[in-house]
Amino acid sequence: MESNDFNIVKPNQNINLSCTQNQEETLLNAWKNNKLSHSWIFSGIKGVGKATLAYKFAKFLLTADETKKDTYTSLEIDETNPILKLIEKNSCPNLLTIERDYIKTDKDKLAKMINKGDEITEETTDNLKKSAVIKVDEVRKINEFLSMTASNNNWRIVIIDSVDDMNRSSANSILKILEEPPAKTIIILISHNPSALLPTINSRCSKLHFNGLDNQTLDKLINKAIIDINEVDIKKLTNLARSSIGNALFLYKAEGLLIYDMLVEIFASLPKLDASALNELIKKSLTNDDSYNAFKFILLNLISQFTKNNNDLSDIASKLTPLVWSNIYNDIVKLLNDVDNLNMDRKSTIMNIFFNINKEII
Repeated sequence: MESNDFNIVKPNQNINLSCTQNQEETLLNAWKNNKLSHSWIFSGIKGVGKATLAYKFAKFLLTADETKKDTYTSLEIDETNPILKLIEKNSCPNLLTIERDYIKTDKDKLAKMINKGDEITEETTDNLKKSAVIKVDEVRKINEFLSMTASNNNWRIVIIDSVDDMNRSSANSILKILEEPPAKTIIILISHNPSALLPTINSRCSKLHFNGLDNQTLDKLINKAIIDINEVDIKKLTNLARSSIGNALFLYKAEGLLIYDMLVEIFASLPKLDASALNELIKKSLTNDDSYNAFKFILLNLISQFTKNNNDLSDIASKLTPLVWSNIYNDIVKLLNDVDNLNMDRKSTIMNIFFNINKEII
């Protein structure tokens, strides 16, 4: 897969959404009627446009003419406005994005590159590792940001992507900010699991929910984003992506289609486990963290489908009862969590997963 296979833009660079019309209308009407809440939770599964719409709305607020509210029928944006370029470069003085910071070693590496005058590309930053949580020091930047006067008496906008990544200290810190935000301030919290947020955070925010994408919409978005992809692969990605274009593009980039085909081949061979095919799967799945995460995602997705025994892989699913597949699913979830939390060996774990499934089928 070559890098030019993709036509992907990041959330802060994308204004051409085709799946968030209802949410856009809600925001537009609140703005036009002067009922725009200071704090919002954009909720829904990963990869359905929450962050993209957050940035689009920020662009709209920072460029719209508030003296002509009645003339607006959508979150239309003048693409020639220089503010858009500042947002795309993360250098707009009226917009602050809070997300997980880079781990210290990679942060130091990035600082050295900057000091040496090396070119910092998106590929460079994409390969840097981020910390597991948003720390309280990151949230404290919001207080400093909101204490400054907005340029041109414009809006001040904070996007937290995602609030689920906050630890207890940062969650308590953002709670204090939500209690009394300054005038003309919008704080958007991106959440993939709002039920896990502090109840006091939930109660202080307006809600905007994003549903998963239907297959037809997902097909169109995949076809638009991935150059020259064929219909068979579009169908595979749609079936695997769990209603999320973000998942679909991640799986494609991580060579998930190949991992999927290798997994199906191995499952089809059971109970005569093909050791050579298993070794090739392990090699491919352990190429890097993305390929390993794609392997986990697809493996669990497939076994979840086997529990239903009503899909294109019914020949494989019928090798065991739905109850046994369900038990296998639960065991693998626990095992994979242990691997991540206890730093267990990934190669031996994958081998044991298939040895155990093979024993169940024999």
